[in-house]
Amino acid sequence: MCVKTFVKMKIIFLGLLVFSFFLMAEEIPGGGMDLSSKYLTMPFGSFNGENIYDHLDIRQGTIEFWVRPIANNKENGELSGFFFWGNASNSNSMSIYCGNKGNKIYFQVTGLDHKAVYLCGPVLSEKSWHHIAVTWENTGGQTYNLTLFVDGSPVKTLKDEVGVSDNLKRDIYIGLCKRNTKIDTLRTANADMAMFRISKNVRYSKAFQASSKYGVDAETICFFPFNGNDDLKGFFYISENKNGTVEAVKHKIEKREE
Repeated sequence: MCVKTFVKMKIIFLGLLVFSFFLMAEEIPGGGMDLSSKYLTMPFGSFNGENIYDHLDIRQGTIEFWVRPIANNKENGELSGFFFWGNASNSNSMSIYCGNKGNKIYFQVTGLDHKAVYLCGPVLSEKSWHHIAVTWENTGGQTYNLTLFVDGSPVKTLKDEVGVSDNLKRDIYIGLCKRNTKIDTLRTANADMAMFRISKNVRYSKAFQASSKYGVDAETICFFPFNGNDDLKGFFYISENKNGTVEAVKHKIEKREE
């Protein structure tokens, strides 16, 4: 190995160490929301006066949050759901979850004809905070650009046809991966979550430095800080001097059945 190559590898290694230390040192306000025994629901839209503000735009947008898996799921292969929106069946839905007999992160969109496209990322470390971001953009017809980011790195990008109905305005689930007409307690998050935000634009197109220091801006259509287990208040942008509020509803899971 030549000296230049060795020096270059050493610089890259040191850079990764610094980046990893930054993620470990990132402070999560309030410690986040423990979703190991509960999940949350919120409305698709909120009224402010006579105006309604949707909290999800299927034409384009970004979902991002910080998550800390409480336990690794390799033994039973359970799906740990972080976000779900759409139909009670597999059509017209969008979800973010861990699965495949481990903590691999997935971003899945399923269209009108039950055609599903998904992006698979790396395994999330147990009991470590990770920043997850997904972006989507309709580029015409039923074609979407989809990207999955983990800790600021774009791990998967996909362009495919997957038409999702823009008339389907069902509740949004946080901490649950709903796949059937009934709630499956084996598909709940089993994780801590913080700084959950949905934006109406594509915020990220390349690698970025993940930070927990973000909030409501002009592109924010939903933001839950989750500063503790009883913090269920969210916010959305109305004007430069005014934010709307939205309340999540907590649903307790009495037993995580095996």
